[in-house]
Amino acid sequence: MSSVLYPAVLRFFYAERYASTPTGIEEVKQSALAECDRAFLILEETLGDRDWLVGDRQSIADVYLLMLGCWHPVDDRLRDEWTGLVRHAAALKQVPELAALNASHRLW
Repeated sequence: MSSVLYPAVLRFFYAERYASTPTGIEEVKQSALAECDRAFLILEETLGDRDWLVGDRQSIADVYLLMLGCWHPVDDRLRDEWTGLVRHAAALKQVPELAALNASHRLW
Protein backbone atom coordinates (compact mmCIF):
# COMPACT_ATOMS: atom_id res chain seq x y z
CA MET A 1 0.00 0.00 0.00
CA SER A 2 2.78 2.44 0.84
CA SER A 3 4.93 1.73 -2.21
CA VAL A 4 2.25 1.40 -4.92
CA LEU A 5 -1.10 2.73 -3.81
CA TYR A 6 -0.09 5.85 -1.88
CA PRO A 7 2.24 7.13 -4.65
CA ALA A 8 -0.46 6.48 -7.28
CA VAL A 9 -2.96 8.52 -5.27
CA LEU A 10 -0.43 11.34 -5.02
CA ARG A 11 0.21 11.23 -8.77
CA PHE A 12 -3.52 11.54 -9.40
CA PHE A 13 -4.07 14.52 -7.12
CA TYR A 14 -0.79 16.26 -8.03
CA ALA A 15 -0.57 15.28 -11.70
CA GLU A 16 0.88 18.63 -12.67
CA ARG A 17 4.05 17.68 -10.76
CA TYR A 18 4.52 14.64 -13.00
CA ALA A 19 3.67 16.08 -16.42
CA SER A 20 5.97 18.20 -18.53
CA THR A 21 3.14 19.74 -20.55
CA PRO A 22 -0.44 20.75 -19.72
CA THR A 23 -1.79 18.05 -22.02
CA GLY A 24 0.18 15.42 -20.11
CA ILE A 25 -1.69 16.11 -16.88
CA GLU A 26 -4.76 14.11 -17.93
CA GLU A 27 -2.56 11.22 -19.07
CA VAL A 28 -0.81 11.15 -15.70
CA LYS A 29 -4.17 11.18 -13.91
CA GLN A 30 -5.57 8.32 -15.99
CA SER A 31 -2.43 6.24 -15.49
CA ALA A 32 -2.50 6.89 -11.74
CA LEU A 33 -6.18 5.96 -11.52
CA ALA A 34 -5.53 2.69 -13.37
CA GLU A 35 -2.67 1.90 -10.97
CA CYS A 36 -4.89 2.70 -7.96
CA ASP A 37 -7.59 0.40 -9.21
CA ARG A 38 -5.13 -2.44 -9.91
CA ALA A 39 -3.74 -2.12 -6.39
CA PHE A 40 -7.20 -2.03 -4.79
CA LEU A 41 -8.20 -5.09 -6.80
CA ILE A 42 -5.16 -6.96 -5.45
CA LEU A 43 -6.15 -5.93 -1.93
CA GLU A 44 -9.75 -7.00 -2.59
CA GLU A 45 -8.56 -10.45 -3.66
CA THR A 46 -6.11 -10.67 -0.76
CA LEU A 47 -8.76 -9.76 1.82
CA GLY A 48 -11.23 -12.28 0.46
CA ASP A 49 -13.84 -13.06 3.10
CA ARG A 50 -11.51 -12.39 6.04
CA ASP A 51 -12.24 -9.56 8.45
CA TRP A 52 -8.69 -8.18 8.59
CA LEU A 53 -5.74 -7.90 6.23
CA VAL A 54 -3.19 -9.51 8.55
CA GLY A 55 -4.11 -12.40 10.81
CA ASP A 56 -7.26 -12.56 12.87
CA ARG A 57 -7.02 -9.13 14.52
CA GLN A 58 -7.30 -5.56 13.36
CA SER A 59 -3.93 -3.95 12.68
CA ILE A 60 -2.58 -0.61 11.54
CA ALA A 61 -2.60 -2.06 8.00
CA ASP A 62 -6.40 -2.09 8.16
CA VAL A 63 -6.53 1.54 9.27
CA TYR A 64 -4.08 2.52 6.52
CA LEU A 65 -6.26 0.75 3.95
CA LEU A 66 -9.32 2.64 5.23
CA MET A 67 -7.49 5.94 4.80
CA LEU A 68 -6.38 5.09 1.28
CA GLY A 69 -9.89 3.94 0.38
CA CYS A 70 -11.26 7.30 1.52
CA TRP A 71 -8.76 8.95 -0.82
CA HIS A 72 -9.78 6.99 -3.91
CA PRO A 73 -9.72 9.50 -6.78
CA VAL A 74 -13.27 8.68 -7.89
CA ASP A 75 -15.79 10.06 -5.39
CA ASP A 76 -13.36 9.60 -2.45
CA ARG A 77 -14.61 6.08 -1.84
CA LEU A 78 -13.98 2.49 -2.78
CA ARG A 79 -15.71 1.14 -5.86
CA ASP A 80 -18.94 -0.71 -5.06
CA GLU A 81 -17.77 -3.86 -6.84
CA TRP A 82 -14.98 -4.28 -4.29
CA THR A 83 -17.42 -5.81 -1.85
CA GLY A 84 -14.78 -7.15 0.53
CA LEU A 85 -13.04 -3.79 0.81
CA VAL A 86 -16.37 -1.97 1.21
CA ARG A 87 -17.35 -4.41 3.99
CA HIS A 88 -13.92 -3.98 5.60
CA ALA A 89 -14.18 -0.18 5.52
CA ALA A 90 -17.71 -0.24 6.95
CA ALA A 91 -16.53 -2.38 9.88
CA LEU A 92 -13.59 -0.07 10.59
CA LYS A 93 -15.80 3.00 10.51
CA GLN A 94 -17.69 1.49 13.45
CA VAL A 95 -14.57 1.17 15.63
CA PRO A 96 -15.15 3.78 18.38
CA GLU A 97 -11.65 5.27 18.20
CA LEU A 98 -11.85 5.67 14.43
CA ALA A 99 -15.37 7.09 14.59
CA ALA A 100 -14.14 9.67 17.11
CA LEU A 101 -11.17 10.50 14.90
CA ASN A 102 -13.52 10.97 11.96
CA ALA A 103 -15.76 13.25 14.01
CA SER A 104 -12.85 15.60 14.65
CA HIS A 105 -11.03 15.29 11.31
CA ARG A 106 -13.74 14.41 8.73
CA LEU A 107 -11.90 11.48 7.16
CA TRP A 108 -14.95 10.07 5.40
